[in-house]
Amino acid sequence: MTERHIIFVPGKNPKPPPEAHRRALWRTLVEGVRRAEPAVAESLADAHEQFHLAAWNYLFYRTYKDINRDLPWIDALIHQHGPTPQDIREARSWQYRLAWLLFQIADHLPFLIPLMPAHIRNMAAETRRYFVNQYDIACE
Repeated sequence: MTERHIIFVPGKNPKPPPEAHRRALWRTLVEGVRRAEPAVAESLADAHEQFHLAAWNYLFYRTYKDINRDLPWIDALIHQHGPTPQDIREARSWQYRLAWLLFQIADHLPFLIPLMPAHIRNMAAETRRYFVNQYDIACE
């Protein structure tokens, strides 16, 4: 695998410092591949130098997220092998389905965003900020 590289570009919101973020991502990537293709995971595990993180988030947000709050959840995810009954209940709940529907409506009819619940309005504002490129931040 020495000729192939993986470049991970994180999504919006502040992220942990790059090296800590990269280590956590690598752990979860290797574990996910191990579950799907154990033979591939064996060769992948030794290729950590070919895993690159395009850590742009600090340039945009000017802050890092503390990874220590996420580490127990990452460990739990790695040691959990499939959804729990509670996970399935939550995914099938009417609250989850309603939230999904509201996101779809707001995405297609943005003039309705001011009428949406606060968490959807906040997410829309953050997404708008992400795409506006204020002060030409994307060019730094």
